[in-house]
Amino acid sequence: MSAGEGRCVKRTTWTCSNTGIFQERINKIKELRERYNPRSLGLKIKILFIGESPPEDAPQVFFYEGTSTLYYATFIAFHKKFHIPEHAFLEFFKKLGCYLYDLLDVPGLRITNISLHDL
Repeated sequence: MSAGEGRCVKRTTWTCSNTGIFQERINKIKELRERYNPRSLGLKIKILFIGESPPEDAPQVFFYEGTSTLYYATFIAFHKKFHIPEHAFLEFFKKLGCYLYDLLDVPGLRITNISLHDL
C-alpha cells in the first residue's frame, strides 16, 4: 500500500486506518467486477474463476482493469484459442459467461491470515 492509504489489522474484526480511502478502493473494485458480470447481460455464469483476494495494489493493478499478471495470463490463453484482440477481451470474457470473483474483498488479504470462521 502506498502512504496514506491505510492498513488493515485483524483484531476481533478487521480494522482499517483511513477507512474512507480504503472503502473507496473496495467500492471501485466491486464496481469494476460488476461491470464485467455476465448476469448484467442476463447471461448465466458458465465458468467461475475464483480468486483469493484482489491484488494489494487494486484497483490500479486488477484483473478487470486489464493490468494484473492474472489478466495477462488469462488473455494470452483466450487469445491463443479464440484469436480475440486485447482491446475486446474483457467484454468477450463476459459474453462467454466467464467471471472472476474473489473470496475476500480486502486487497492483498490472504486466506492463511484468517480462519475459515472469518469467511
